[in-house]
Amino acid sequence: MLQITAIIIAMQILPLEKKDYAQAAGILSQAFFEYPDIAYYFPDLNKREKQLNWLFNIILLQTEHCGNAWSSTDGMGVMTLQFTHIIKPKLWDLMKTGIWRAPFIMNWKSLRRLLFCESYTSKVRQLFMNSQHYLYLAYLGISPKAQGKGLGKAFVRHAQSVALERKEVLYLETHHQKNVDLYQRLGFRLIAENPIPGHSISFFNMVWEEAQTNS
Repeated sequence: MLQITAIIIAMQILPLEKKDYAQAAGILSQAFFEYPDIAYYFPDLNKREKQLNWLFNIILLQTEHCGNAWSSTDGMGVMTLQFTHIIKPKLWDLMKTGIWRAPFIMNWKSLRRLLFCESYTSKVRQLFMNSQHYLYLAYLGISPKAQGKGLGKAFVRHAQSVALERKEVLYLETHHQKNVDLYQRLGFRLIAENPIPGHSISFFNMVWEEAQTNS
């Protein structure tokens, strides 16, 4: 953990400003374009880019109410953290993000997939975390042009530094085995792999607990 500050300074990870949401949504769309659950929710390649830009812009707007978002100064990486002790946004706040457009952006089959799978994932998350306060690393995306250069690691180290400051467990989910290996090298512990009932995708639950160990 001694290298956290040096990595963060070198990569210059800063709070994401609202004026940069459109660019950040584009970066997340590129990063997650072929991600297993995203490809399952949005199977039409011709529409996926537009759909993802809409989705990630909503996610960034929602994050304003329950967490923080960060970006690298070159705009090539974006991360969102949710603080689970904060009350969820009210319905009107959600409507203002544009989520009401979902039936027009997605077909009903895809929308049902997304709603069921995300609801199931959330229930499993709550079961494992057992109502304790924790930080949820919801999204971390690096532009394909910037991958393999240590930027993702710098974002994770930044999330861990926030967890240390708050003395809370850091939790995440991933749908890729290769990501499991990466996060384990960064100190995360694999809790379980969960297939989603009735659907062809699964996800891995992982936690980083050093903040509580050292508290």
